[in-house]
Amino acid sequence: MTSGLPVPLSSFAPSYGLARLRSPVALGRAAAGALGLMIAVDLYSIWADFSMHAAIAAFMDGTSGRAAWQRVEAAESYRTAAGYAQTAAFLTTVGIYLNWFLRVRANAEVFDPFGHTMSRAWARWGWIAPGVNLWFPRRIMQEIWDASRPEGARSGYGLLNTWWTLWVVDMLARLSVPTPKLGADILAEMRAGTGRLVLTHALDIVTAVFAIAVVLGLTRMQERKACEDPVAAGG
Repeated sequence: MTSGLPVPLSSFAPSYGLARLRSPVALGRAAAGALGLMIAVDLYSIWADFSMHAAIAAFMDGTSGRAAWQRVEAAESYRTAAGYAQTAAFLTTVGIYLNWFLRVRANAEVFDPFGHTMSRAWARWGWIAPGVNLWFPRRIMQEIWDASRPEGARSGYGLLNTWWTLWVVDMLARLSVPTPKLGADILAEMRAGTGRLVLTHALDIVTAVFAIAVVLGLTRMQERKACEDPVAAGG
């Protein structure tokens, strides 16, 4: 918890059904940190992709011989390391972010027990259920946002809409990146695909920046509401 708050959120324990108000601060900070780690990994991946693009270009012009091929092999090792790092960072972020999302969803039900059109189970499964994962999480997030907003605060979903649009575009862009096929033109295909990978990594970074803004913004709103709302605070 941040300093200066009259009562720590962990002391609030009103129950509405199975919902219980719990502090989102530690999980929010951890989620933001994990997203920051993903940004760092994506920056490394972009560097690895540029290294591969330059190495393939040098090899294909036929002027450097074996040294050029060794450069390609080195660049491939960088990209392999980037792939492992991305997988580890992604799995870590998913675990932390989902726990934060479930926490703020439960808190939102305490703030407004009747302001939610979907059960808490969808806060988990809505992210992975095919088709509905294109809009269910955003809808749940909007309802959490509404329930957590301080009384009298202006409504608006510009940040949420930007974050979710970027998330969907990023997800679809990743699906569109082709896998190079083995054959005589594999290096040419790898060189062309590298440009698309750089764009997807750049889109990952922008999406993560807005995701961090959403996480920190919503965490602050719930922290403030819990300390200012006597009903939510159990008083």
